[in-house]
Amino acid sequence: MSMNIGDVSGLLSELEALNKATPAEIQAELDTAAQNVLASAQDAAPVLTGEMRDSGHADSGNLESTVTFDADYALFVEMGHLSRAGNPVPPQHFLLPAFYDEANALQARLEDKTS
Repeated sequence: MSMNIGDVSGLLSELEALNKATPAEIQAELDTAAQNVLASAQDAAPVLTGEMRDSGHADSGNLESTVTFDADYALFVEMGHLSRAGNPVPPQHFLLPAFYDEANALQARLEDKTS
């Protein structure tokens, strides 16, 4: 399961307006955002064995950043699923809230760099 920080609605127009900021400055902000999302998601992740929490990592480059949880079941925990008996298991969001919180903070930091 991955979430690309470049997918935030409206962020593309902000990035296009970053004529005052260098690509290195933008990448540094994206790197920071990815690390913040990873840390928040790991803190919020439900833990039984720690495998899912520990499978998280952030990758950055080429003006984008991605936070990934490699545990096979991470998507099912995040989005919910049906049990083997067919009963709904509710989602336990850990990545989406971290992503949205940091997206707002990232947008504010990028706006500061353009003003």
